[in-house]
Amino acid sequence: MPLRPPFNVLLIAEDSSLRDALIRALEREESIGTVRTVVKGRPPLQGVPAPDVVLFDAGPPAPDAAAMAAWDATPKEALALVLASDASEQTRKFAEAVGAVAYLRKDSGAAAITPLVVALAALASADASL
Repeated sequence: MPLRPPFNVLLIAEDSSLRDALIRALEREESIGTVRTVVKGRPPLQGVPAPDVVLFDAGPPAPDAAAMAAWDATPKEALALVLASDASEQTRKFAEAVGAVAYLRKDSGAAAITPLVVALAALASADASL
Protein backbone atom coordinates (compact mmCIF):
# COMPACT_ATOMS: atom_id res chain seq x y z
CA MET A 1 0.00 0.00 0.00
CA PRO A 2 1.50 3.39 -0.97
CA LEU A 3 2.32 5.83 1.80
CA ARG A 4 -0.10 8.74 2.22
CA PRO A 5 1.52 12.12 1.61
CA PRO A 6 1.45 14.47 4.59
CA PHE A 7 -1.91 16.04 5.46
CA ASN A 8 -2.52 19.74 4.89
CA VAL A 9 -4.47 21.43 7.68
CA LEU A 10 -6.45 24.67 7.64
CA LEU A 11 -7.30 26.12 11.07
CA ILE A 12 -10.09 28.69 11.22
CA ALA A 13 -9.87 30.29 14.66
CA GLU A 14 -9.92 33.74 16.23
CA ASP A 15 -8.54 32.62 19.62
CA SER A 16 -4.80 33.32 19.35
CA SER A 17 -3.80 31.10 22.28
CA LEU A 18 -5.71 28.13 20.83
CA ARG A 19 -4.34 28.86 17.37
CA ASP A 20 -0.73 29.12 18.58
CA ALA A 21 -0.91 25.93 20.66
CA LEU A 22 -2.46 23.93 17.83
CA ILE A 23 -0.05 25.23 15.21
CA ARG A 24 2.94 24.28 17.36
CA ALA A 25 1.55 20.81 18.06
CA LEU A 26 0.46 20.12 14.49
CA GLU A 27 3.75 21.27 12.98
CA ARG A 28 5.64 18.75 15.16
CA GLU A 29 3.55 15.88 13.79
CA GLU A 30 5.28 13.93 11.00
CA SER A 31 2.08 13.24 9.10
CA ILE A 32 1.16 16.95 8.88
CA GLY A 33 2.58 18.68 5.82
CA THR A 34 1.31 22.26 6.13
CA VAL A 35 -0.70 24.18 8.70
CA ARG A 36 -2.42 27.37 7.59
CA THR A 37 -4.71 29.64 9.56
CA VAL A 38 -7.48 32.03 8.68
CA VAL A 39 -8.28 34.87 11.04
CA LYS A 40 -10.43 37.98 10.82
CA GLY A 41 -9.23 40.41 8.19
CA ARG A 42 -6.69 38.05 6.62
CA PRO A 43 -7.65 36.16 3.47
CA PRO A 44 -6.40 32.58 3.09
CA LEU A 45 -3.20 32.07 1.13
CA GLN A 46 -3.71 31.19 -2.51
CA GLY A 47 -1.58 28.73 -4.44
CA VAL A 48 -0.81 26.51 -1.45
CA PRO A 49 -1.94 22.92 -1.04
CA ALA A 50 -5.68 22.47 -0.59
CA PRO A 51 -6.53 21.35 2.94
CA ASP A 52 -7.19 17.72 3.74
CA VAL A 53 -8.48 18.72 7.18
CA VAL A 54 -10.25 21.92 8.25
CA LEU A 55 -10.46 22.67 11.98
CA PHE A 56 -13.16 25.18 12.93
CA ASP A 57 -13.08 26.86 16.32
CA ALA A 58 -16.70 27.25 17.40
CA GLY A 59 -15.68 30.08 19.73
CA PRO A 60 -15.92 32.14 21.71
CA PRO A 61 -15.55 34.41 19.93
CA ALA A 62 -17.89 33.05 17.30
CA PRO A 63 -16.34 32.53 13.86
CA ASP A 64 -16.64 35.54 11.60
CA ALA A 65 -18.01 35.81 8.09
CA ALA A 66 -14.56 36.18 6.45
CA ALA A 67 -13.46 32.87 7.95
CA MET A 68 -16.58 31.18 6.65
CA ALA A 69 -15.98 32.67 3.19
CA ALA A 70 -12.50 31.11 3.30
CA TRP A 71 -14.07 27.72 4.00
CA ASP A 72 -16.41 28.17 1.03
CA ALA A 73 -13.32 28.58 -1.17
CA THR A 74 -11.81 25.23 -0.11
CA PRO A 75 -12.68 21.84 -1.58
CA LYS A 76 -15.60 20.22 0.20
CA GLU A 77 -13.74 16.88 0.25
CA ALA A 78 -11.71 18.20 3.18
CA LEU A 79 -12.47 16.58 6.53
CA ALA A 80 -14.24 19.23 8.63
CA LEU A 81 -13.88 19.08 12.42
CA VAL A 82 -15.31 21.49 14.98
CA LEU A 83 -13.36 22.46 18.08
CA ALA A 84 -15.83 23.25 20.84
CA SER A 85 -16.03 23.68 24.60
CA ASP A 86 -19.54 22.26 24.63
CA ALA A 87 -22.13 20.69 22.37
CA SER A 88 -24.72 23.46 22.64
CA GLU A 89 -27.46 23.98 20.09
CA GLN A 90 -25.45 26.88 18.62
CA THR A 91 -22.40 24.61 18.26
CA ARG A 92 -24.48 21.88 16.63
CA LYS A 93 -25.94 24.36 14.12
CA PHE A 94 -22.47 25.67 13.35
CA ALA A 95 -21.11 22.14 12.83
CA GLU A 96 -23.97 21.32 10.49
CA ALA A 97 -23.44 24.53 8.51
CA VAL A 98 -19.78 23.69 7.81
CA GLY A 99 -20.39 19.99 7.19
CA ALA A 100 -18.37 18.82 10.19
CA VAL A 101 -18.10 15.09 10.80
CA ALA A 102 -16.97 15.33 14.44
CA TYR A 103 -16.57 17.57 17.46
CA LEU A 104 -13.28 17.71 19.31
CA ARG A 105 -13.43 19.08 22.84
CA LYS A 106 -11.09 21.99 23.36
CA ASP A 107 -9.77 22.98 26.75
CA SER A 108 -6.52 24.27 28.20
CA GLY A 109 -4.71 21.27 26.69
CA ALA A 110 -6.07 21.83 23.17
CA ALA A 111 -2.82 20.69 21.57
CA ALA A 112 -3.57 17.21 22.92
CA ILE A 113 -6.15 16.77 20.14
CA THR A 114 -3.38 16.53 17.54
CA PRO A 115 -3.29 12.69 17.58
CA LEU A 116 -7.07 12.64 17.10
CA VAL A 117 -6.84 14.99 14.13
CA VAL A 118 -4.17 12.79 12.54
CA ALA A 119 -6.14 9.59 13.21
CA LEU A 120 -9.38 11.00 11.79
CA ALA A 121 -7.56 12.34 8.72
CA ALA A 122 -5.95 8.95 8.14
CA LEU A 123 -9.31 7.21 8.45
CA ALA A 124 -10.97 9.66 6.08
CA SER A 125 -8.12 9.26 3.62
CA ALA A 126 -8.44 5.46 3.74
CA ASP A 127 -12.20 5.73 3.14
CA ALA A 128 -11.63 7.97 0.11
CA SER A 129 -9.40 5.42 -1.56
CA LEU A 130 -11.87 2.53 -1.20
